[in-house]
Amino acid sequence: AAAQTQNEKSKNGSKGQNSITTTNNKINQNYIGILQPSDTHKTHGYVTASRVKFILILDAQKPLPRDQDIKIFFDNLHRTWMRATANPFYRAGRVIGSMPKFVKSVDNLMLKL
Repeated sequence: AAAQTQNEKSKNGSKGQNSITTTNNKINQNYIGILQPSDTHKTHGYVTASRVKFILILDAQKPLPRDQDIKIFFDNLHRTWMRATANPFYRAGRVIGSMPKFVKSVDNLMLKL
């Protein structure tokens, strides 16, 4: 009975860890990584499940953020994009730049990076 309890505890513990790992793996699956390294710029890519692509170009001459920070940035950008495109007033194909709240949110994400 003690062994079963221990096994159940480890299974329950691993379920919690798996849900965290799954969330991180989801971010990691969408994050493509560096697309084109060069001496002057680092180009990072991210693709959503609906095949929307985000590209981040960073100046390689300045201190670069950690890889994990870039993944978090893309995840937050993806959430912001989903909120903006789920807006009933947004029409597909319309320039999203006309939505000041979205632009301000993206600007804030860039400043945090």
